[in-house]
Amino acid sequence: MSRWFWVLLLGGAVALAQDLDLPVHPDSAPVSSLTAGLKYAGTGVRRPDLTLPSDDPRDEPPPVFFGEEIECEADRLVYVIDVSGSMGAHVIPPGGRYGDGTVYPTRLDGAKRELTRSIRGLTPSIQFDCVQFDCSTSWLWPKLRAASPENKALACAWVERLVRLGTTGTARGMALGLGLDRACLSVVLLTDGAPNCGLQDNTPDGHRTAINAYNTQRAMINVFGIAASGPMRAFCQQVAADSGGSYYDVP
Repeated sequence: MSRWFWVLLLGGAVALAQDLDLPVHPDSAPVSSLTAGLKYAGTGVRRPDLTLPSDDPRDEPPPVFFGEEIECEADRLVYVIDVSGSMGAHVIPPGGRYGDGTVYPTRLDGAKRELTRSIRGLTPSIQFDCVQFDCSTSWLWPKLRAASPENKALACAWVERLVRLGTTGTARGMALGLGLDRACLSVVLLTDGAPNCGLQDNTPDGHRTAINAYNTQRAMINVFGIAASGPMRAFCQQVAADSGGSYYDVP
């Protein structure tokens, strides 16, 4: 192309920039918003004149449970909470002693407190539900609901009414939680006792096998074990690992 073509082209760009009253580039050459992006193309650096809208989902905090961020694929999350009798055991801190006159909180007290905190922190884009289990099961709602202020208030009231009950049917609780919504790919399991009811094979291996069979959508299961040790801790770790989830100790 001739030199005059480039002169005319550059002259038109300068006139356009002047007409738009754009700021002068550090190199003293006027730059239009149409060409400014070329400086950042392929560099991995975000242009300073571009900002994400305030409602962009990438700016929303993830769900948090016992201080751990929970990956929430498909913006759906189900909490599965153990309310078996052993959840009534008191949590005695170092230096404390049972029977010293202090009223120590129970494992269920701590679980309810953290579950309420987690629910209150959910963003409106997330749909959620809760399941409680001992050897029986029940849900908060028959299907997931959006984390609106009204629904979060209803869920927190439900959590407050939780009481410790009987034996531990972990596989039954997980079957209900996983079956609420097959599009849900994120499940939180909180438990403190070794599974011992609800199946023909009530060993930890039997419950683990059943949970894998129920998890047809291959949801990620993050497991929180309260005062878990020995075979119980191993069971919780295996359930998490089977689904690609993580295991966390809760004192």
